[in-house]
Amino acid sequence: MKVIIQIGIKRSGNHGILNLIKKSGIKNYIHMNDIHHFTYANFEYFSKKEPEYKPVNDHTWTGFKGVDMVIISLENKCIPEKELEKFHNIPNIHFIILLRNPFNNAASAYKYFIANQCNSSMILLKYIMTVWKQYANFFLNSNPKYNLIVYDKFYKDKKYRETIFEKLGLKYNEEYLNEINGWGRSFFDLNATNTNNQKIFERWKVFENDTLFKKNVMDDKELHDLWGKICEKFEINENLEKH
Repeated sequence: MKVIIQIGIKRSGNHGILNLIKKSGIKNYIHMNDIHHFTYANFEYFSKKEPEYKPVNDHTWTGFKGVDMVIISLENKCIPEKELEKFHNIPNIHFIILLRNPFNNAASAYKYFIANQCNSSMILLKYIMTVWKQYANFFLNSNPKYNLIVYDKFYKDKKYRETIFEKLGLKYNEEYLNEINGWGRSFFDLNATNTNNQKIFERWKVFENDTLFKKNVMDDKELHDLWGKICEKFEINENLEKH
């Protein structure tokens, strides 16, 4: 059984990657999406339980005994390094940590909060940027056990995509790269079915004149510094990513 544990911030491309994983040719899989109560104890317990034949389960654990692949995804949570260490000896396990340009990630999250009429949009956004900084530091200091995916490079560099999927031991299918469905819908265009005409690298521009967004995101020097270091380490053309 292949085990995939993916961790990412909301609106950072989680479901685009997950969709490619599900379209990799393995049919008998279980996906526990945005899981709550992520523990090794729960993993062990549900690994012995029969599946309920619902391929995708939102927030809840379910049995996955006998499946060919189990996908566990976490969103908006700090990377649980100590808990993840308990999984390291599981055969055929792969860890994915996902990171996106903070300014575009923040803009997409802000749009999501506004669309859902969240009264505490800026508080939630500040939390997400705090989590983003933890992820960024993890990317800059991580060990090779983890598959680190920078969203911005992933969607621009085919060789990078193929290398990631080779490490995961999965077939990469370019056909599904820009496909949008389910939780992966963009709140900038809820009717879009693919990302071909989406300005996914320019989301920040929508809120560049928003006073609160500028103060809490665009003027955050630490975000700029960390993103600059990420671009340097992962060889991202900063001229394309700069805002």
